[in-house]
Amino acid sequence: MIAKSYDEIFHNTKVKQYPQGFCKITTASRKIFKEDGWEMRKDPNREFVPKPQDKNAATRADSRRRSKTKVEDIICMNADDFKYFVTLTISPDKVDSKDPKAILPLLHSFLNNMRSRHGLKYLLIPEYHKSGAIHFHGLFNDSITVIDSFTRKAKGYSKPLKIETLKRKGVNIDDCQVVYNLPQWKHGFSTACEIYGDVNGVSAYVTKYITKDLSKIFGNFYFAGGNIVRNVPQYLTDTDYGTADFDREINIPEARLSLKYLRTG
Repeated sequence: MIAKSYDEIFHNTKVKQYPQGFCKITTASRKIFKEDGWEMRKDPNREFVPKPQDKNAATRADSRRRSKTKVEDIICMNADDFKYFVTLTISPDKVDSKDPKAILPLLHSFLNNMRSRHGLKYLLIPEYHKSGAIHFHGLFNDSITVIDSFTRKAKGYSKPLKIETLKRKGVNIDDCQVVYNLPQWKHGFSTACEIYGDVNGVSAYVTKYITKDLSKIFGNFYFAGGNIVRNVPQYLTDTDYGTADFDREINIPEARLSLKYLRTG
């Protein structure tokens, strides 16, 4: 059996390399990143303690941060496939729109059917409306059917307006963004707009829905599936934490850990 020491397989710096040509570097104050293909030998003298049932705000914030990073990775790695930014609502006439347990089977049925029959690639983030109703924001590829809603998004207006209304206001319709509906979503209202701008803008727009609330409505912050790429090419190395460059630094006292984040390229 081949064995290596902790210092040989754990490192303090992780470098992710994205297809758009930039890198994200995470440097930790101690070695926390383990090389693939190795497992820790169990120490019979190691003391184990139960995980806390009531997570504090710092722990929940860390969970949210990690989920946000995963969502950013999915968006970057599948940027060429995602075509629409979508919003899905739940009609209270069909199901209790405030009850996650009632909504989840409908959502799973829709996503599984669209994935297996039409090749849907998706990323959805659930959110509570101020009324308490649950809805979803996210990204779909072009396997979804879209139909013109005859409304448009125009600069200076917070919500889509009917074409006739915009014309009366003197707005040039050719300068507006087409808003579509999704007839295959039969559980409430839906809209879809074609994605525009660079991947960083899209990522920032989508992940803001994670940062708005610490709660996990369905036990997780997001749903992603279809034939999507989740993992970013990366390598591990070691860096002096004190001299490492960074754009942002966080401290996690309960873990006796500090992290520096840097984007290059």
